[in-house]
Amino acid sequence: MFDDEEEDFGLLLATTSEPLAAMQAAESQTGAALERWVNQSMAGDEYRDYVLAGRPATTPDDQPWPTPQSSAARTATS
Repeated sequence: MFDDEEEDFGLLLATTSEPLAAMQAAESQTGAALERWVNQSMAGDEYRDYVLAGRPATTPDDQPWPTPQSSAARTATS
């Protein structure tokens, strides 16, 4: 299932067999907004636009950028 040569980075938040459950875990644990998901191939373009815009406080649709919860906050809300 996993590529042994894949870079080891990031934090594993959840393992699910359903895409929607994975998205819900990301939303509840990181503040990700389900209506703002993009395909992996688009993520680089989205990040480039964010950097070129000077890392603004709000998104183009005037929403704040998601802020990951600390592990203590996640534990308190679980």
